[in-house]
Amino acid sequence: MRTALLASLILLCPSFAFAQKVGDRIVVTTENAPLKLRDDVVGSVPKGSVLTVKKINGDWFWVIYSGAKPATRGWIKRSDVVAFENAIEFFNSELQRTPTAVLYTIRGKIWYLKDEYDQAITDLDEAIRLDPDQSTAFLNRGSAWLRKLDFDRAIADYSEAIWLDPNAARAYFNRAIARGRKNEIDLAIADYFEAIRLDPTDAKALINRGLAWQKKNEVDLAIADYTEALRLEPHDAAAYSYRGLAWHKKRDYDKAIADYTEAIRIDPNFAEAYGPRGDAWASQKVFDKAIADFNEVVRLDPTNQVVYCHRGSAWDEAGETDKAIADFDEAVRLDPTSIRAYLYRGTAWQRKGECRKAIGDYSNVIRLDPTNRAAHLNRAGLWHELGEYDKAIDGCNEAIRLDARDAAAYSNRGLALCSKGECDKAIADFNLAIQLDPTSRAVYCNRARAWYELAEFDKAIADCNEAIRLDPNDACAYMGRGVSWYCNDDYGRAIADLNEAIRREPIHAHAHAALAWVQIKCPNEKYRDVKQGLESAMKACESSGWKDAFSLRILAAACAESGDSENAVKWQEKSLEISSEAEKKKWGFLIDVYKSGETFPTERQEFRFGSRGRYSTRLIARAN
Repeated sequence: MRTALLASLILLCPSFAFAQKVGDRIVVTTENAPLKLRDDVVGSVPKGSVLTVKKINGDWFWVIYSGAKPATRGWIKRSDVVAFENAIEFFNSELQRTPTAVLYTIRGKIWYLKDEYDQAITDLDEAIRLDPDQSTAFLNRGSAWLRKLDFDRAIADYSEAIWLDPNAARAYFNRAIARGRKNEIDLAIADYFEAIRLDPTDAKALINRGLAWQKKNEVDLAIADYTEALRLEPHDAAAYSYRGLAWHKKRDYDKAIADYTEAIRIDPNFAEAYGPRGDAWASQKVFDKAIADFNEVVRLDPTNQVVYCHRGSAWDEAGETDKAIADFDEAVRLDPTSIRAYLYRGTAWQRKGECRKAIGDYSNVIRLDPTNRAAHLNRAGLWHELGEYDKAIDGCNEAIRLDARDAAAYSNRGLALCSKGECDKAIADFNLAIQLDPTSRAVYCNRARAWYELAEFDKAIADCNEAIRLDPNDACAYMGRGVSWYCNDDYGRAIADLNEAIRREPIHAHAHAALAWVQIKCPNEKYRDVKQGLESAMKACESSGWKDAFSLRILAAACAESGDSENAVKWQEKSLEISSEAEKKKWGFLIDVYKSGETFPTERQEFRFGSRGRYSTRLIARAN
């Protein structure tokens, strides 16, 4: 009978025997469990502390207890701990025997570490009910509320913990995090100051304060905090990466790259450093290294949607538009709500001349974010390119509604009005744009175009002069001034400016085409050279990849002037194939003219002022 009773008792008692391995978590089950080094006790660990096994020697575990300052290393006995997965069961038994505030606090902490926040809060509520003066329970409950994103309750609990224990550095640290999540940056910084005052060796508090400084654009203060954190923890890859981001923001790309590289040396799998380093390389136009870094991020995290946008942007800037679009496609597949991916892909399609596809992407951006001015402006520019001027004006109107001080929106609307023949209204918009941004050379070029359309050539020349003053390398301004000189019968200056435009931008298709027109149609025989004009027209078409209707139309005119009616008809037909409906109606008659062996009629002068003008497009910043 006695044997049976003993067996029954053994079965009813929970067993906490376990076999641990390096890396497992354990929980201290005895009060102030000793840490030993050889035969000496080097410290003690409070009951309920959670440790990680670093080494095993029989019944002893080598651990680091970071609750002490400095952290204490030593051997802890197997009988003084329980496996983390068995800790709840162990403390259930303890609480059944002795339901104290301390035991509820310990079990609440373990629930918290198991991500069971509601159960953690229930235990910590009971701990506080039993002992309302226990700061640790408030601290731990605050952390549970923080994980549940209830920042106000978290702050209230951390504040109570601080009131009970004004030296609780961890309470200040955690309250700073909660305040930061509420975007109360100044209050967060104040708490980090107090946490660091109480514990000057807390590298994490220094890093977090650095991040807070960075949010306030106090980049130098952020760098100082990261540097001090690295003095304390010289192997912290994240600290190097954060300092790299701060240098990056200061456009000190060499120092940024050095810090990102050190972070990667410390942790070769630290994806968070490869991406920003790729951005830094891209900012320096070192696209092969940028793409290599983005490839590494993709290898480490193939579902990282953002990196496909960054790599796509690098491909696009490197001239690999098809590869860029493939990356943007993948970004959209991973996140069909990514505004950045649609906006970047729209710009890539625009670069390829795929206006309809670009409009589709910008429309998706507007669907996802109706207040996105970049998408409204870019889409309006494409409607303008397609000759849909009313739609272009509507898009600019929406951008102006969203920001009445957006100079680019007024300038772009002016271009559309100019293309509709409403040049007086266009000039009013350009005047507004210049008031808002007097340093924009593009707006001066655009207003010059409107003056040109109104036959106010001296005013057009004056605006081109200002654009050239603002940017002496602006090929479009030289071209605009050149065609204005031509219309003022100053043919020598016209040719000089058109040649200067080509010198500054050798593949400027419309500058070559304008020069060709002067050479084949100039009223002054001194400047006319049909053979040279034919060569200039060919260069215009080559520069545009044989995809520009205006350049092809000039080539057709040059062929007709040289007596080659067959090729004049051929190139005019090619021009009409890619022309807008309005231009087809306007220039369709030239087929019959060339078939009859005649030349382009002088009274129908075809001379463009810098193509359709300087349309401003917008992109999201590359990401940091």
